[in-house]
Amino acid sequence: MEKIKNIGFSIGYTSLIMIFVILVFVSFSALSYTQANNDLSRINKAIDVIDENYQADTTAMQVKMAIDEMVINGFTPEEIENTLKSEVNGIIVNQNSANYIIIISSKAYLNVELGLDFDQKTITVKSWVVENTSADEYNLKGFDL
Repeated sequence: MEKIKNIGFSIGYTSLIMIFVILVFVSFSALSYTQANNDLSRINKAIDVIDENYQADTTAMQVKMAIDEMVINGFTPEEIENTLKSEVNGIIVNQNSANYIIIISSKAYLNVELGLDFDQKTITVKSWVVENTSADEYNLKGFDL
Protein backbone atom coordinates (compact mmCIF):
# COMPACT_ATOMS: atom_id res chain seq x y z
CA MET A 1 0.00 0.00 0.00
CA GLU A 2 1.04 3.35 -0.90
CA LYS A 3 0.84 6.17 1.59
CA ILE A 4 -0.96 9.22 0.25
CA LYS A 5 0.16 12.52 1.65
CA ASN A 6 -2.44 15.26 1.79
CA ILE A 7 -0.54 18.49 1.64
CA GLY A 8 -3.66 20.71 1.20
CA PHE A 9 -4.64 23.62 3.39
CA SER A 10 -7.37 22.69 5.82
CA ILE A 11 -9.54 25.09 7.83
CA GLY A 12 -11.79 23.83 10.54
CA TYR A 13 -15.24 25.06 11.47
CA THR A 14 -13.89 26.85 14.51
CA SER A 15 -11.54 28.92 12.38
CA LEU A 16 -14.33 29.88 9.97
CA ILE A 17 -16.60 30.96 12.82
CA MET A 18 -13.77 32.98 14.36
CA ILE A 19 -13.12 34.79 11.06
CA PHE A 20 -16.83 35.54 10.68
CA VAL A 21 -17.03 36.91 14.26
CA ILE A 22 -14.00 39.13 13.67
CA LEU A 23 -15.52 40.50 10.44
CA VAL A 24 -18.80 41.25 12.25
CA PHE A 25 -16.96 43.06 15.06
CA VAL A 26 -14.92 45.11 12.57
CA SER A 27 -18.10 46.08 10.69
CA PHE A 28 -19.91 47.12 13.87
CA SER A 29 -16.93 49.11 15.10
CA ALA A 30 -16.71 50.98 11.77
CA LEU A 31 -20.44 51.78 11.92
CA SER A 32 -20.13 52.89 15.54
CA TYR A 33 -17.19 55.17 14.71
CA THR A 34 -19.10 56.73 11.80
CA GLN A 35 -22.15 57.38 13.99
CA ALA A 36 -20.03 58.90 16.76
CA ASN A 37 -18.28 61.16 14.25
CA ASN A 38 -21.64 62.35 12.85
CA ASP A 39 -22.92 63.02 16.38
CA LEU A 40 -19.81 65.03 17.17
CA SER A 41 -20.22 67.22 14.07
CA ARG A 42 -23.90 67.82 14.93
CA ILE A 43 -22.98 68.76 18.51
CA ASN A 44 -20.26 71.15 17.31
CA LYS A 45 -22.74 72.79 14.95
CA ALA A 46 -25.25 73.22 17.80
CA ILE A 47 -22.56 74.71 20.02
CA ASP A 48 -21.67 77.21 17.29
CA VAL A 49 -25.33 78.22 16.91
CA ILE A 50 -25.75 78.69 20.66
CA ASP A 51 -22.51 80.67 20.88
CA GLU A 52 -23.63 82.97 18.04
CA ASN A 53 -26.96 83.51 19.80
CA TYR A 54 -25.29 84.42 23.09
CA GLN A 55 -22.90 86.83 21.39
CA ALA A 56 -25.79 88.57 19.61
CA ASP A 57 -27.80 88.66 22.83
CA THR A 58 -24.87 90.25 24.66
CA THR A 59 -24.49 92.90 21.96
CA ALA A 60 -28.24 93.62 22.02
CA MET A 61 -28.14 94.00 25.82
CA GLN A 62 -25.24 96.46 25.53
CA VAL A 63 -27.21 98.53 23.02
CA LYS A 64 -30.28 98.42 25.27
CA MET A 65 -28.20 99.60 28.24
CA ALA A 66 -26.74 102.44 26.14
CA ILE A 67 -30.24 103.52 25.06
CA ASP A 68 -31.45 103.28 28.66
CA GLU A 69 -28.59 105.48 29.85
CA MET A 70 -29.25 108.06 27.12
CA VAL A 71 -32.97 108.17 27.92
CA ILE A 72 -32.18 108.73 31.60
CA ASN A 73 -29.70 111.50 30.70
CA GLY A 74 -32.34 113.30 28.62
CA PHE A 75 -31.15 112.63 25.07
CA THR A 76 -33.68 113.15 22.28
CA PRO A 77 -34.64 110.29 19.92
CA GLU A 78 -32.60 111.87 17.12
CA GLU A 79 -29.51 112.16 19.34
CA ILE A 80 -29.83 108.53 20.42
CA GLU A 81 -30.20 107.37 16.83
CA ASN A 82 -27.26 109.44 15.58
CA THR A 83 -25.04 108.31 18.45
CA LEU A 84 -25.73 104.59 17.97
CA LYS A 85 -26.01 104.57 14.16
CA SER A 86 -22.30 103.77 13.75
CA GLU A 87 -22.49 100.83 16.18
CA VAL A 88 -25.87 99.32 15.26
CA ASN A 89 -27.06 98.77 11.71
CA GLY A 90 -30.64 99.76 11.05
CA ILE A 91 -31.43 101.37 14.38
CA ILE A 92 -34.61 103.45 14.34
CA VAL A 93 -35.50 105.57 17.36
CA ASN A 94 -38.66 107.64 17.62
CA GLN A 95 -40.66 109.15 20.47
CA ASN A 96 -42.31 105.86 21.49
CA SER A 97 -39.96 103.06 20.47
CA ALA A 98 -36.53 101.96 19.38
CA ASN A 99 -35.99 99.13 16.86
CA TYR A 100 -32.68 97.57 15.96
CA ILE A 101 -31.30 94.39 14.45
CA ILE A 102 -28.23 92.44 15.51
CA ILE A 103 -26.96 90.06 12.82
CA ILE A 104 -26.23 86.62 14.28
CA SER A 105 -25.10 84.88 11.09
CA SER A 106 -26.07 84.61 7.45
CA LYS A 107 -28.97 82.43 8.60
CA ALA A 108 -30.47 84.48 11.44
CA TYR A 109 -30.68 87.87 13.12
CA LEU A 110 -31.93 89.20 16.43
CA ASN A 111 -34.78 91.70 16.10
CA VAL A 112 -35.27 93.95 19.15
CA GLU A 113 -38.09 96.41 19.79
CA LEU A 114 -38.01 98.62 22.87
CA GLY A 115 -40.76 100.85 24.18
CA LEU A 116 -39.47 104.28 25.23
CA ASP A 117 -41.04 106.72 27.65
CA PHE A 118 -39.03 109.93 27.61
CA ASP A 119 -41.29 111.62 30.19
CA GLN A 120 -40.80 108.96 32.87
CA LYS A 121 -37.35 107.99 31.52
CA THR A 122 -38.11 104.27 31.29
CA ILE A 123 -37.60 101.52 28.74
CA THR A 124 -39.67 98.37 28.27
CA VAL A 125 -38.82 95.42 26.04
CA LYS A 126 -41.63 94.87 23.54
CA SER A 127 -39.98 92.06 21.60
CA TRP A 128 -36.65 90.27 21.54
CA VAL A 129 -36.88 87.63 18.80
CA VAL A 130 -34.44 85.57 16.74
CA GLU A 131 -35.65 85.70 13.13
CA ASN A 132 -34.54 82.94 10.77
CA THR A 133 -33.60 83.77 7.21
CA SER A 134 -32.95 80.12 6.40
CA ALA A 135 -34.99 77.25 7.82
CA ASP A 136 -32.32 74.67 7.00
CA GLU A 137 -30.36 74.15 10.19
CA TYR A 138 -30.90 77.28 12.22
CA ASN A 139 -34.03 76.47 14.16
CA LEU A 140 -33.46 78.07 17.56
CA LYS A 141 -36.19 80.59 18.32
CA GLY A 142 -36.08 83.53 20.70
CA PHE A 143 -38.92 84.70 22.80
CA ASP A 144 -41.59 87.31 22.18
CA LEU A 145 -42.73 89.41 25.11
